[in-house]
Amino acid sequence: MNSTILNIDKLTTLLKSLPEAKEVEAINSYVDNNPEGESNLGKVEEFILEISTIPQLETRLKCFMYQQQLPSVLESIQKQLEILSLAMQEINNSKDFKRVLFVVLAIGNTLNAGSNRGGALGFRLETLTKLKDTKTSETGVTLLHFVAQKLAEIDPESQLNLVKQMPHVEAAAKLYLDELKKDLNFVKNNIKECQNALHSVKDLSVIVKPARTTKKQAAMDEQIRAKHARNQSSSNNSAGTTNTTTNTNTNTNAINQTINGLVIKSSKQQQYQQ
Repeated sequence: MNSTILNIDKLTTLLKSLPEAKEVEAINSYVDNNPEGESNLGKVEEFILEISTIPQLETRLKCFMYQQQLPSVLESIQKQLEILSLAMQEINNSKDFKRVLFVVLAIGNTLNAGSNRGGALGFRLETLTKLKDTKTSETGVTLLHFVAQKLAEIDPESQLNLVKQMPHVEAAAKLYLDELKKDLNFVKNNIKECQNALHSVKDLSVIVKPARTTKKQAAMDEQIRAKHARNQSSSNNSAGTTNTTTNTNTNTNAINQTINGLVIKSSKQQQYQQ
């Protein structure tokens, strides 16, 4: 199939326009029971009759459409995974981010001192998203502001370094992981569907041999055979002309050699007589 002719939009339209089995059966029955039935078909019925001769058409169209969709989907997945990978590397390698975690842990243990939650060795990362929602006694100030203040007291440049050390984290935070999973499942499921379609084809001749030959197909086949015969005839004539030219050139060379030999012989005889 040619993707410049059958693009994704046209393939989608074709898949939506595929006839039901009952429609195909009714048209085939009409054509079989009426000698001139095919000539009396309307455009829609004619179209249905033509495409009904293509085996496994729906599966083949779906696989071909997926073939065209795959590059763009894979490109999108690859870009998102690259952003996530870079963001994770930056988080793991950032010294200032580790300092943020240390300060948050220290503040949490101070607030929870004397309880079962005090003296913790760590905390879940989801806790970081709750800092801005935890209010302090001061109006308009959250726990996130307090953490930033303590970081500034330890190292005034740490906040600026944090942004520089993790340039891809903001972009990674904007990604929708559910959509990424959806794209990955799309690739996985469609590859499996195409593989199953290929495995189900036990006889390759079934793919290329239609169930019935319509009048239009018969006419097209006849045109192809006639064109092939003309090309073959033209090729044979060309080969014959080439052989004739070659033989003529060979004969001419032989005659020239004979004449040159006679001239040389005659010249030697004249020298001997003198």
